[in-house]
Amino acid sequence: MEAQIDYSFIQKCIQKRICFAAYALPGKSEFSIILQRSAYPTKFNPGDVFTNYKGFIAAPFDAENADKLLISDDFSLKENEINTEAWKFVNDLKAHKKYIQDLPLSTPSETYFQQFNDFISLMNRRRAKKLVLSRIINTYKSPNRSYSELFKSLNVKYINSFNYLFYTPNSGLWMGATPEQLLRIDGEEASTSALAGTQKLQDIQLNKYVWGEKEKIEQQFVVDFVERILKTYLGEEKPKKQTRTIKAAKAAHLETSYKFNAFKISLNLSDFLTDLHPTPAVCGSPKSAALRLIRETEHHDREFYSGFLGPINMEHRTDLFVGLRCMKADGENISLYVGGGITPDSNAQNEWDETELKAQTLLSLIN
Repeated sequence: MEAQIDYSFIQKCIQKRICFAAYALPGKSEFSIILQRSAYPTKFNPGDVFTNYKGFIAAPFDAENADKLLISDDFSLKENEINTEAWKFVNDLKAHKKYIQDLPLSTPSETYFQQFNDFISLMNRRRAKKLVLSRIINTYKSPNRSYSELFKSLNVKYINSFNYLFYTPNSGLWMGATPEQLLRIDGEEASTSALAGTQKLQDIQLNKYVWGEKEKIEQQFVVDFVERILKTYLGEEKPKKQTRTIKAAKAAHLETSYKFNAFKISLNLSDFLTDLHPTPAVCGSPKSAALRLIRETEHHDREFYSGFLGPINMEHRTDLFVGLRCMKADGENISLYVGGGITPDSNAQNEWDETELKAQTLLSLIN
């Protein structure tokens, strides 16, 4: 059917360089897509009231020094629905101007290991307790495979993650599959999670995984941080708490999830997100020192890697996730962003191998 919303519709949005975000929530193989009529997304400041916005939000890792973007819901569509107006808008639109997106350079292994040693030295000097080091892997896709096809493969293969593909002239084209929920608000209930610690997926039940001391310590930093933020906003209310092993693409992680009354944070959502993000899972501990040391050490701008993104105030629900296992693309060229938490007990080769494992989430589809 000509008016059906399918993956060819996503590809047409890419070709016309329309501001859009396609995504599939965990457990859903069908995608939703938000697109706007105007060429540029809305930029908003941390002090803006989130309840005034509706659409898809993309916030960078370093939100103090870069813009948060909102793709407005001029069209809010679901896979397989029939929408003649949306197709007419896309077909009739003259393609927006192309902006060249600078992709970061690959991180050489010698640079990564030097930065790892620098981080260990800083922690030994008590400048930080935990730091997260990221790196870039450059690759390319076949001209015969479109990004909409890659996104479809993502939704088929990784149904338990939040899968996304979005484009704005400000950001370029980004795609990823993340296991980490930053915040969900569904009616009166809100939830967040503390996720850290990684090991290769095994052919065993999730409750049979054994976690080493290093991974437990790494996750505890995140747990302590999240619980401190929650106490600030919830006061005496005790959130419901559960710790478990979760599957995420080709890896397993430790996750502690929290459920609580959404009212306490809804009126101060902007402040809550500013305090909560970035967590030690993607930054380090303590937060302000870790942010500064990452800026001083990493050679690349993380941009939307380890930022947060997702639909906000859509169908009375907000679903924000941390932007992990992701890539930025320009033409056939692709930059993958991967990273991992480092504590004083970390081993450099093991950390490098962990980033290789995480990169396979997307590399296995691209190649």
